[in-house]
Amino acid sequence: MPSLQDETDFYRNVLGWTIPSGEPNFNNSFTGSYDWRTPPNFGFGNIKNDTEGDDLWVWDQQFKRYGGSFTVNGSDTIADWRSEVLNKYKANLLTRLDADENTSVYPHMYGQGLCVVYHDTGDSSILPILTGLRTRIQNTTHYQRLASNSRISVSNFGARAVARQATVAAYAAQATGDPDWITVRDNFVTAYATATNWQDSTDTPAMAPGTGMFFG
Repeated sequence: MPSLQDETDFYRNVLGWTIPSGEPNFNNSFTGSYDWRTPPNFGFGNIKNDTEGDDLWVWDQQFKRYGGSFTVNGSDTIADWRSEVLNKYKANLLTRLDADENTSVYPHMYGQGLCVVYHDTGDSSILPILTGLRTRIQNTTHYQRLASNSRISVSNFGARAVARQATVAAYAAQATGDPDWITVRDNFVTAYATATNWQDSTDTPAMAPGTGMFFG
């Protein structure tokens, strides 16, 4: 949806929803294990349970869409959460990835939020973290395999690992223009475009029977 107004119009005019008074400011009543009343942090177990995706990317997009004063919960704003997550990533992302991941695969690699923030702000303190992410991607068994023979592996978390690493590489190449990142990105693109070992609907190493796989 291009804007909050477009989304609101869709809910009202297409789905027939009634928007409660007071929106978009709200108090989240989610009752799961995540503590919505404090900014996110690394501390609920490991990076797979804490995040699974890129919280910084999400909060940066929300910041751009709604503005920094949008209330998330109580006195917290999107700007607060974006700032908090950015600081946590700067301080902890690489070490948490190393501590919590299978370091030969890195199935939960992410960093696109850092790429977007760097692209928008030129914050040079982000560059060493991006370099660290690139080094980790290049050292994975999956990347070394695809860089040498264009094979995409779908076993041992290969499908999601390669997809997540390719996403980071695409964002980083765009944000930095760094030739090393461009090479990494292009290796992923070439591997995807020329791979012949796609999983079909009868294979089951990484997907439920009959589902097959699709990449774009």
